[in-house]
Amino acid sequence: MENWITVAKIRDAHGLKGELFVVPLSKTAEWMEGLDSLQIVLKTQNESGETQESVTDHQITRSKPHKVGLIVKLVGVEDRNEAERLRGARIRIQEDHLRTNPGENFYLKEIEGFEIQTAKEGVIGKIVAFSSNGPQDLLVVEQSNENKVEIPLVDDFIEEILWEKRIIQMNLPEGILEV
Repeated sequence: MENWITVAKIRDAHGLKGELFVVPLSKTAEWMEGLDSLQIVLKTQNESGETQESVTDHQITRSKPHKVGLIVKLVGVEDRNEAERLRGARIRIQEDHLRTNPGENFYLKEIEGFEIQTAKEGVIGKIVAFSSNGPQDLLVVEQSNENKVEIPLVDDFIEEILWEKRIIQMNLPEGILEV
């Protein structure tokens, strides 16, 4: 079974021919390179007010950078009305497209489940999710007492990533875990 990962959101229609303005959930959309298909997950409400989710597969005919995102043209989305109907939908891609080589910037999904350690505190916990405060990504780390802390993912804090052991060794500023 293929694993699909949500990587972007459709913000709006663009133009009259069914193009979509897509905003990545991360700062970059390197995952788009070489991608030929994706899924659109659209949530709607039925007549009784229940939320329904539909998933459709689409072939990508073209994409290009635009402002803080991308302009994407998909097979099956042929006019502005169809593009507007997809506003707010999520875009998913196969997880295999989110793999990096050593030395490259990594995708957040690749470090989910990694343990965070520091020289002073030892094991802090495991990465269970991700967040953002605008300028930087945040690691949501669950501690052994089931509390969760958010740690900024910045190069200055990372000492070493031990990929094989699934550990990130960090040097955190004093007091950051108490915030």
